[in-house]
Amino acid sequence: PTLFIPWPKFMNPFKGTLFALLDAQNAVEVHMEHSIEDRLDDYPLVVIPNWKHLEKPFKKKLLAYVENGGKLLLIGPKAAKLFKKQLDLPVKGKPEVRSFWLEDDGWLAGMKTSLQGLEKTDPDKVLATLYDGNDTDANQRVGATVVKHGQGAIGAVLFDFGDYYFKYKNVHAKNWLGKIVRALFPEPMVRVEGCKHVDVNVNVKDERILVNLVNTGGPHADPNTHVFDEIPPTIPLTLHIRLPKKPQKMTLRPSGQNLKFSFAKDVANVTIPSVHLHSVDVIEQQS
Repeated sequence: PTLFIPWPKFMNPFKGTLFALLDAQNAVEVHMEHSIEDRLDDYPLVVIPNWKHLEKPFKKKLLAYVENGGKLLLIGPKAAKLFKKQLDLPVKGKPEVRSFWLEDDGWLAGMKTSLQGLEKTDPDKVLATLYDGNDTDANQRVGATVVKHGQGAIGAVLFDFGDYYFKYKNVHAKNWLGKIVRALFPEPMVRVEGCKHVDVNVNVKDERILVNLVNTGGPHADPNTHVFDEIPPTIPLTLHIRLPKKPQKMTLRPSGQNLKFSFAKDVANVTIPSVHLHSVDVIEQQS
């Protein structure tokens, strides 16, 4: 209940992590421990924001989930500390607020937030590096790490990404986290191409797969804009949907338009002409 009310600042790391995952066009569900602890195997990736405490029985179930092939991503030094034994991190002192830069396809994005320093670590465990200056020749630090655990893997972002992203959205930070997610979860069910301002959610109803597309354009995230009168429709976008077999039919709702699609190598490819506000690609599967 406190997730979307304005005053509890301790929720900011959670909100920032959620916003970045959605902005990177991941299908995300929000759960409490009790609502997911017996359903962990339903999810290919579980993300823990920068919490400093998890109940021991839940942590035990998380580790069993990873041992059986699941993937766990920890966002922030507090969350990483909860699994320090499994991560085997050569921690250097306590996390401290400092400036650093992350890299996204040749672009550097400056940040200032809490970062956990490390002693020299195994290069095979380094998932991403950071830079002390606005230059790739600057001193490097470990920004994210990953270790195998049983049949699965545990990844950890070693700085408070969520708190920073909540305060200062940055396309390169969002892309950086998206690549960390893809390193652990390389084949999502839905991948969007052509438009970045669309949130994705997938659910199932009456044996039909529903790919929900929500237009996030407009100044809705601007706290100084209280009311606005128009959301610009998106440009055309293409969905790449991973399915066990070729669908029987695809329909775009609410328009009712029948969608033409191709299917190859377990992936259906379909172009959506535009999303004005909320559109749903309804996928009917072969019986």
